[in-house]
Amino acid sequence: MVFQVPASKASINQNRFEFELDVPAANGKTKKRKFSLPKMQFVSSDVRHRMQRVGVKIDALQKEGETVDPALQVEAAEIQRELIEKYAPGLYELVTDDQLQAIQEAWQEASNIGLGESSPSAD
Repeated sequence: MVFQVPASKASINQNRFEFELDVPAANGKTKKRKFSLPKMQFVSSDVRHRMQRVGVKIDALQKEGETVDPALQVEAAEIQRELIEKYAPGLYELVTDDQLQAIQEAWQEASNIGLGESSPSAD
């Protein structure tokens, strides 16, 4: 008998992090645009694994008081961008670095995990 893999739970509302962003409107004013990201334990396993691998390396260097290799920081930023653009296309074009940082922190809090951590329910 063949095992049927269950559908991902990433699309269930309780497993998503939603946020709004004021974006420029055609009339010169701003309008609210809603975005949604799966909580971190529900993102693509490949991307999550790469993010965790880099996050663990960065955390270890920081705990030892060592300087984090800029190439490692670039790799982490590229993975983050890939992840966010997969689930919220166009977001990077609309936000500044401080806004992105605020979104990332709120997303981590909503997911109850950090970027270098794993969730037991996700593994």
